[in-house]
Amino acid sequence: MTRSALLIGMITLMACDLSEAADTDSYAQKLPDARVRIDMPAPAGAARSAEGDVSAFAGFTYDVTTDVNGLIDVVLTTVDTVTDFEPTWTDDAQTALWGPWEDDGLHYALWVRHDVEEGIYRWGLNLKGVDEGEDAFVTVVAGQTEDGATDDAYTGWFAIDFDSIVLKNPSETTRGRFISSYAVDGDAVVASAGFEDFADGADEPVDALYHYEQAIGADGLMDVVFLSDATGNGEDEMHIVRSRWSAAGEGRADAYLTGGELGALTYTATECWGDDFLVDYYIDNYHLVENGEASACAFEEPSFNEEDPEDSTAR
Repeated sequence: MTRSALLIGMITLMACDLSEAADTDSYAQKLPDARVRIDMPAPAGAARSAEGDVSAFAGFTYDVTTDVNGLIDVVLTTVDTVTDFEPTWTDDAQTALWGPWEDDGLHYALWVRHDVEEGIYRWGLNLKGVDEGEDAFVTVVAGQTEDGATDDAYTGWFAIDFDSIVLKNPSETTRGRFISSYAVDGDAVVASAGFEDFADGADEPVDALYHYEQAIGADGLMDVVFLSDATGNGEDEMHIVRSRWSAAGEGRADAYLTGGELGALTYTATECWGDDFLVDYYIDNYHLVENGEASACAFEEPSFNEEDPEDSTAR
């Protein structure tokens, strides 16, 4: 996707009239950091599902984590770059403001505000054209962090509104919204992410939900829920995949397909892969095939997401 609308012009930012006295630490620690990303080792090669071939589910899981991380990284890069500098203005009590700065014909500003009554910190990235008045700023990234957040632990969410970005920069091709919510505790994160009416370029808009849990350098888990026409008869079926992996890269995916033309029927599939990302075991009840030995799976027992997908939204 095109990311220029959220990246920072460093030379221009350094030329801003920056405050000499403001302390940014209390504001910056309310913003997300790299722990909200998904850390999955990368598979290699083409993806096919048969014993001894590269795991299709490992490749699918890696592609999904890469897409989600790409959007998270846009926000993290912006936030980290800006808050390396002192704010342009602060009241030293409830609000800090960085900017505005200019990049590629647009003005940006980042703000963090402490809502004492609500017990939360609100923050956002605002955008407008350089020739527009101050009242033309729109918020293209909005976020919230619970009061009491520290460098070690925090909870919060943020949302990117690509439709608002397009209003200010028609050359952008991405549409829809991306939402991420998270709870970080030390090196561990439990998080959700979602795409709503999301499309890049001429792609058809999609809705998808993700849930992931991981400790840095340890085992990880991710659920993916999306609608797609699996039967080719014009109705969308619900696809749900739970992938688990170790820090070494070996993993297991348990998936099921239901709804749409299938009605109450549910088809399941399980695939296990080793640290070389080759399939150790595969079974499904649609093609009625089983390859390899179930004992080869790094995670011995199947695990399916049993929550209502409607309860897995990012906010």
